[in-house]
Amino acid sequence: SPSRKCVAQVGSSCITVREYQRELLRYSNLMQNKEMESIIKEQVLSGLIAQALLYEKAKELSLVASDEEVVEVIKSDPTFAEGGVFSSSKYKEVLARSGLSPEEYEENIRKLLSIQKLISLLTNSVYVTDKERDTNISVQSVLLNGRLYIISPSEVKLDYQPSDKELFEFYQKNKELFKTQGERVVLLWREKDKEKASNIYKELKEGKIPQGYQELKLPKQEEELSPLLKAQAQRLSNENRADLLKEGDAYVVLYLKELKPPGYENFEEVKEKVKEKLLEEKRLSLLEAKAKEVVESLRKGTQVNYKSLNFSDTPAQQLTAVIDIDQKDFVNILFSKDKV
Repeated sequence: SPSRKCVAQVGSSCITVREYQRELLRYSNLMQNKEMESIIKEQVLSGLIAQALLYEKAKELSLVASDEEVVEVIKSDPTFAEGGVFSSSKYKEVLARSGLSPEEYEENIRKLLSIQKLISLLTNSVYVTDKERDTNISVQSVLLNGRLYIISPSEVKLDYQPSDKELFEFYQKNKELFKTQGERVVLLWREKDKEKASNIYKELKEGKIPQGYQELKLPKQEEELSPLLKAQAQRLSNENRADLLKEGDAYVVLYLKELKPPGYENFEEVKEKVKEKLLEEKRLSLLEAKAKEVVESLRKGTQVNYKSLNFSDTPAQQLTAVIDIDQKDFVNILFSKDKV
């Protein structure tokens, strides 16, 4: 059923189809634009995953809200009151109209309270002025009207083929993009007989490499090792290349065949990747220039030929989630005389 099927799994938390669909309903006015639909779906899922990660951390730190705390929040909500007193029948009636079961709603309240506890713990040492707090509240609650112009990469035509010289210069300036992690080549023998394992270990110490090993390149093949063997493989060094240990009912011999330090990919081998990165940078630069042109045109009152999404009485919180704008930048826009 939708209430059980997961759209994403975060640790022990399941983001259900029902949760995802319910959250999407909050953005129904923005989703009328087909180009925005995929963006909103992606942002909503990202938001739910972030929330699930915070909840997992809260559980890890034993900050999960108690049943009493959940009940207190629900009973103090005037939505569920009749004559100023909490009504169990109205509570169930309101939830039923929203398509929620009491269990789902209570778990959601528990999750939000737990996340609040975690955030409170993390920000405990940070001083926030009353003005900053009030500004934050106003930003979250304000309703906005306007247009959102969409300028996609497809609007930018890039007729440019970089020379080898330009590619090499870009490679040199952005070498960190082409950094290699380093690699350990480890040989592994697994034997039931302790004496056989000991003989393999002895031969390795004498500089011989016996047959019957499995070659592993780490970290690429780390998942093939248990946590114990992974940790032991990391301890091997040029001075101490071999190790013998017992895992379960078997004896394991590890040998460090080669240790490749971190470095950089060879330019000739990654030339195509360098070209892709350079062209992407050029496209983004042109896209930014195009966006600035649109801004200037709008400020002058000139009509622009770009698709726009009209929004009316849309909560700021929804809009910031969709366009992924920094909170500080959004506050500046709200309180600025310049509305473009």
